[in-house]
Amino acid sequence: MESCHFINDSSEAFDANETAIVLRGSGDVNSSPLLPFGDHRHHYLDRRVQRYAALSPPPGLANLPSLRDPRHGHLISYYCERLCPLTVTSHQRTSPFYSLIMPFCTSASSVVSDALLALSARHLSRTDSTWAITAVKLENRVLRDLRQRLAIAKPSEIWQDHELPVVMMLMCLYEILNRCDQRWVVHLKGARDLIRARRTTSGRNPSQQDSINELTRFAERFFAFQDVIGRTACGETPIFGSDYWDASDQSIDAWLGCSPALVSIVCSVTELSRSKNRDYNSTTSNDFAVQAAALESDLSGLQQVVSAGSHDELLLRSAEIKRMASKIYLYCALYGASPCMQIIKDSVRQVLREASRFLNESVAAGMVWPLFVAAVELDPLEDELWTDETTGHPVYGRALVLRMLEHMGTTSIANVTRTREVICKIWNARDMAMAGDESSVSASSSKPLLDDDWDRFVAPVSSNISLA
Repeated sequence: MESCHFINDSSEAFDANETAIVLRGSGDVNSSPLLPFGDHRHHYLDRRVQRYAALSPPPGLANLPSLRDPRHGHLISYYCERLCPLTVTSHQRTSPFYSLIMPFCTSASSVVSDALLALSARHLSRTDSTWAITAVKLENRVLRDLRQRLAIAKPSEIWQDHELPVVMMLMCLYEILNRCDQRWVVHLKGARDLIRARRTTSGRNPSQQDSINELTRFAERFFAFQDVIGRTACGETPIFGSDYWDASDQSIDAWLGCSPALVSIVCSVTELSRSKNRDYNSTTSNDFAVQAAALESDLSGLQQVVSAGSHDELLLRSAEIKRMASKIYLYCALYGASPCMQIIKDSVRQVLREASRFLNESVAAGMVWPLFVAAVELDPLEDELWTDETTGHPVYGRALVLRMLEHMGTTSIANVTRTREVICKIWNARDMAMAGDESSVSASSSKPLLDDDWDRFVAPVSSNISLA
């Protein structure tokens, strides 16, 4: 935190070369850089009043955030109507990105609303490149304002600044959408330093509004979840520990798409796998076997539930598909299971069937991790999964995964491009290994080739990937 590295690391996004590339690919952006889309894909923004002053607050909000440029009101509309619903696996629950962040923006400084606008513009740029330059400009403004604030603030003021975690969370998502490289992880590390300092000095501040404390807790959970789920792929050193997850809490969180208890199990599986890889002999130890068996038992017996008095089928199904994906991950990371084993084949089919059901219902929130886990453990020698009941044609695993990823490109906030790139690298490594060429596998890994399928094929190419 003292060097503000999480701010400085991202400043290169506004260099002249990148800006020139964006401008060349976006047409005459100066003529109408902030106008809404005119095509049928974004009818909810078509023909809207072009002035922010004419926009009405979304349901549940008394006011809209004050913006430096009134034309950016269209990005607020996009954030509320398009982006927030993509963050929860439920039609009945409101996203915390809406219920917590939007009210906060109405009283927060402009740096918070600018971060929200930057995220919205970055997501819009997926389908219309004319928004890319707007996103870069807004990002640059946020980083500049944060540097100025941190340069003059005392350490105690930084720790107590409840706007910082929110801005860092939004900019973390921005970097995930943008490139999904090491820069989003830098935001995780900055958030960890900030949260640790806050917990050490004050902890929960009872004098603050409950809404502020709730927003702070959500930001902490956001960063911790990104860390846990991302590290399942690469097995790197944790940034956030297991103390952020209550192993006894089986209530399904709409944003997590599962229960904190399940996340706690996944976190423990990752750490046990890391301890195994540090000491290869530990795989035969009684201690390792006891811990692995306990985690397997906890996972099998986990009963995730929605809050009392409600029934949400989508949430229940989301929690179950993540539990099934966790089962695949546990067997591969701890027991060295591989795609050719029947238990993995059956579990992969289950996950992909359920994931395709979600996407057919236009629900993609939280699906990237289950899809990733199933995709990287597809058996290259047995790619036919089932027969389509409607067409009678066989369904092939790799083609199905690629189709689902393409669909998720506009129905999720995940970086599908990076996810697809990693999955294809793993498929290629498996194919090369079958052909007797191990160079593509070993060249990208500093570790010796192990019998552990996950450590051999998945971890070497999955650094800095976001799967939450």
